[in-house]
Amino acid sequence: MVRHFSFKTLAILLLGMAFSSVAHSQQVNSTTPTLSRVESDKKFAAALQSIADECRAKSLEKQAVETAALNFARDPGRLYVFLPTETTVAAASNDADPSLKAWHDKLQSARLNYAAELLKLATELAAADRGAEAFQLVHESLHWDPTLEVARKALGHRQTDSGWQPYSERLKVKMATRAHSLTKWNSGEYLLVS
Repeated sequence: MVRHFSFKTLAILLLGMAFSSVAHSQQVNSTTPTLSRVESDKKFAAALQSIADECRAKSLEKQAVETAALNFARDPGRLYVFLPTETTVAAASNDADPSLKAWHDKLQSARLNYAAELLKLATELAAADRGAEAFQLVHESLHWDPTLEVARKALGHRQTDSGWQPYSERLKVKMATRAHSLTKWNSGEYLLVS
Protein backbone atom coordinates (compact mmCIF):
# COMPACT_ATOMS: atom_id res chain seq x y z
CA MET A 1 0.00 0.00 0.00
CA VAL A 2 2.83 2.42 0.78
CA ARG A 3 4.43 1.66 -2.55
CA HIS A 4 1.08 2.35 -4.29
CA PHE A 5 0.71 5.71 -2.52
CA SER A 6 4.30 6.74 -3.35
CA PHE A 7 3.77 5.95 -7.01
CA LYS A 8 0.53 7.95 -7.04
CA THR A 9 2.22 10.89 -5.36
CA LEU A 10 5.13 10.78 -7.82
CA ALA A 11 2.74 10.57 -10.76
CA ILE A 12 0.73 13.56 -9.50
CA LEU A 13 3.92 15.56 -8.98
CA LEU A 14 5.25 14.78 -12.45
CA LEU A 15 1.93 15.52 -14.13
CA GLY A 16 1.56 18.71 -12.14
CA MET A 17 5.04 19.88 -13.10
CA ALA A 18 4.34 19.20 -16.75
CA PHE A 19 1.03 21.06 -16.66
CA SER A 20 2.56 23.85 -14.59
CA SER A 21 5.28 24.50 -17.14
CA VAL A 22 2.68 24.61 -19.92
CA ALA A 23 0.53 27.02 -17.89
CA HIS A 24 3.47 29.32 -17.16
CA SER A 25 4.46 29.40 -20.81
CA GLN A 26 1.06 30.85 -21.75
CA GLN A 27 0.63 34.61 -21.80
CA VAL A 28 -1.49 35.97 -18.94
CA ASN A 29 -3.71 38.97 -19.63
CA SER A 30 -5.70 41.09 -17.18
CA THR A 31 -8.84 38.96 -17.41
CA THR A 32 -7.32 35.58 -16.62
CA PRO A 33 -8.25 33.81 -13.40
CA THR A 34 -4.53 33.57 -12.53
CA LEU A 35 -4.57 37.21 -11.49
CA SER A 36 -7.46 36.45 -9.15
CA ARG A 37 -5.13 33.95 -7.51
CA VAL A 38 -2.53 36.63 -6.93
CA GLU A 39 -5.18 38.93 -5.46
CA SER A 40 -6.52 36.14 -3.22
CA ASP A 41 -3.00 35.35 -2.03
CA LYS A 42 -2.34 39.00 -1.23
CA LYS A 43 -5.62 39.32 0.66
CA PHE A 44 -4.91 36.15 2.66
CA ALA A 45 -1.35 37.31 3.42
CA ALA A 46 -2.69 40.67 4.61
CA ALA A 47 -5.25 38.94 6.84
CA LEU A 48 -2.54 36.70 8.33
CA GLN A 49 -0.25 39.69 8.90
CA SER A 50 -3.07 41.58 10.62
CA ILE A 51 -3.81 38.61 12.90
CA ALA A 52 -0.10 38.16 13.69
CA ASP A 53 0.22 41.88 14.51
CA GLU A 54 -2.76 41.66 16.87
CA CYS A 55 -1.16 38.66 18.56
CA ARG A 56 2.09 40.55 19.09
CA ALA A 57 0.16 43.52 20.51
CA LYS A 58 -1.47 41.15 23.02
CA SER A 59 1.84 39.40 23.83
CA LEU A 60 0.74 36.15 22.17
CA GLU A 61 4.12 35.51 20.52
CA LYS A 62 3.58 31.77 19.94
CA GLN A 63 0.31 32.45 18.09
CA ALA A 64 1.93 35.28 16.11
CA VAL A 65 4.67 32.92 14.93
CA GLU A 66 2.14 30.17 14.06
CA THR A 67 0.03 32.66 12.11
CA ALA A 68 2.99 34.14 10.22
CA ALA A 69 4.22 30.64 9.33
CA LEU A 70 1.02 30.00 7.34
CA ASN A 71 2.06 32.66 4.85
CA PHE A 72 4.90 31.83 2.48
CA ALA A 73 6.25 33.46 -0.65
CA ARG A 74 5.33 31.44 -3.69
CA ASP A 75 7.80 30.89 -6.46
CA PRO A 76 5.79 30.89 -9.71
CA GLY A 77 8.23 28.39 -11.20
CA ARG A 78 7.48 25.80 -8.53
CA LEU A 79 4.63 23.42 -8.05
CA TYR A 80 3.20 23.19 -4.54
CA VAL A 81 1.36 20.00 -3.64
CA PHE A 82 -1.34 20.07 -0.97
CA LEU A 83 -2.61 16.69 0.10
CA PRO A 84 -5.94 16.55 1.93
CA THR A 85 -6.00 15.89 5.63
CA GLU A 86 -8.68 14.23 7.69
CA THR A 87 -8.67 16.77 10.48
CA THR A 88 -9.53 20.41 10.90
CA VAL A 89 -7.81 22.95 13.11
CA ALA A 90 -8.73 22.13 16.70
CA ALA A 91 -11.16 24.63 18.17
CA ALA A 92 -10.16 26.60 21.22
CA SER A 93 -11.76 25.19 24.34
CA ASN A 94 -14.54 27.13 26.06
CA ASP A 95 -12.37 27.72 29.12
CA ALA A 96 -9.46 29.06 27.03
CA ASP A 97 -8.19 32.60 27.42
CA PRO A 98 -10.53 34.97 25.48
CA SER A 99 -7.50 36.32 23.58
CA LEU A 100 -6.62 32.80 22.39
CA LYS A 101 -10.21 32.10 21.44
CA ALA A 102 -10.40 35.37 19.46
CA TRP A 103 -7.11 34.52 17.71
CA HIS A 104 -8.37 31.06 16.80
CA ASP A 105 -11.69 32.40 15.49
CA LYS A 106 -9.99 35.05 13.32
CA LEU A 107 -7.44 32.59 11.98
CA GLN A 108 -10.11 30.01 11.19
CA SER A 109 -12.24 32.66 9.46
CA ALA A 110 -9.27 33.71 7.31
CA ARG A 111 -8.55 30.07 6.39
CA LEU A 112 -12.18 29.36 5.47
CA ASN A 113 -12.48 32.53 3.38
CA TYR A 114 -9.27 31.72 1.52
CA ALA A 115 -10.40 28.14 0.88
CA ALA A 116 -13.71 29.40 -0.51
CA GLU A 117 -11.89 31.84 -2.82
CA LEU A 118 -9.57 29.09 -4.06
CA LEU A 119 -12.52 26.80 -4.74
CA LYS A 120 -14.28 29.58 -6.66
CA LEU A 121 -11.13 30.19 -8.68
CA ALA A 122 -10.83 26.44 -9.34
CA THR A 123 -14.36 26.47 -10.73
CA GLU A 124 -13.47 29.38 -13.04
CA LEU A 125 -10.30 27.63 -14.21
CA ALA A 126 -12.20 24.41 -14.90
CA ALA A 127 -14.75 26.36 -16.94
CA ALA A 128 -11.84 27.91 -18.88
CA ASP A 129 -10.58 24.38 -19.68
CA ARG A 130 -7.56 24.73 -17.37
CA GLY A 131 -8.16 21.49 -15.52
CA ALA A 132 -4.66 20.91 -14.14
CA GLU A 133 -4.60 24.24 -12.35
CA ALA A 134 -8.16 23.74 -11.14
CA PHE A 135 -7.24 20.31 -9.79
CA GLN A 136 -4.34 21.80 -7.83
CA LEU A 137 -6.54 24.53 -6.36
CA VAL A 138 -9.20 22.07 -5.24
CA HIS A 139 -6.51 20.19 -3.33
CA GLU A 140 -5.20 23.39 -1.82
CA SER A 141 -8.69 24.52 -0.81
CA LEU A 142 -9.00 21.27 1.16
CA HIS A 143 -5.71 22.02 2.89
CA TRP A 144 -7.17 25.26 4.24
CA ASP A 145 -10.65 23.83 4.92
CA PRO A 146 -10.86 20.02 5.15
CA THR A 147 -14.64 20.26 5.60
CA LEU A 148 -15.35 21.43 2.02
CA GLU A 149 -17.74 18.74 0.88
CA VAL A 150 -17.92 20.08 -2.69
CA ALA A 151 -14.14 19.84 -3.06
CA ARG A 152 -14.03 16.34 -1.55
CA LYS A 153 -16.73 15.11 -3.91
CA ALA A 154 -15.01 16.75 -6.90
CA LEU A 155 -11.87 14.77 -6.08
CA GLY A 156 -13.80 11.51 -5.78
CA HIS A 157 -13.59 11.20 -2.01
CA ARG A 158 -16.29 9.12 -0.37
CA GLN A 159 -17.89 9.78 2.97
CA THR A 160 -18.04 6.79 5.27
CA ASP A 161 -19.08 6.30 8.88
CA SER A 162 -15.49 6.94 9.97
CA GLY A 163 -15.03 10.12 7.90
CA TRP A 164 -13.89 10.88 4.37
CA GLN A 165 -12.09 8.21 2.39
CA PRO A 166 -9.75 10.12 0.08
CA TYR A 167 -9.31 7.46 -2.55
CA SER A 168 -11.31 4.36 -3.18
CA GLU A 169 -9.35 1.14 -2.99
CA ARG A 170 -11.71 -0.62 -5.36
CA LEU A 171 -12.35 1.14 -8.65
CA LYS A 172 -14.71 -0.39 -11.15
CA VAL A 173 -14.18 0.42 -14.81
CA LYS A 174 -16.71 -0.51 -17.44
CA MET A 175 -17.65 0.52 -20.94
CA ALA A 176 -20.47 3.04 -21.10
CA THR A 177 -23.79 1.64 -22.28
CA ARG A 178 -25.42 4.93 -23.29
CA ALA A 179 -24.48 8.29 -24.76
CA HIS A 180 -23.00 10.85 -22.40
CA SER A 181 -25.53 13.64 -21.79
CA LEU A 182 -22.97 16.43 -21.37
CA THR A 183 -20.22 15.61 -23.87
CA LYS A 184 -22.46 13.77 -26.35
CA TRP A 185 -20.02 10.85 -26.55
CA ASN A 186 -21.67 7.76 -28.01
CA SER A 187 -22.14 4.63 -25.94
CA GLY A 188 -19.10 2.38 -26.12
CA GLU A 189 -16.77 5.35 -26.80
CA TYR A 190 -15.89 6.10 -23.18
CA LEU A 191 -15.36 4.33 -19.87
CA LEU A 192 -17.25 4.74 -16.63
CA VAL A 193 -15.17 4.68 -13.46
CA SER A 194 -16.91 4.14 -10.14
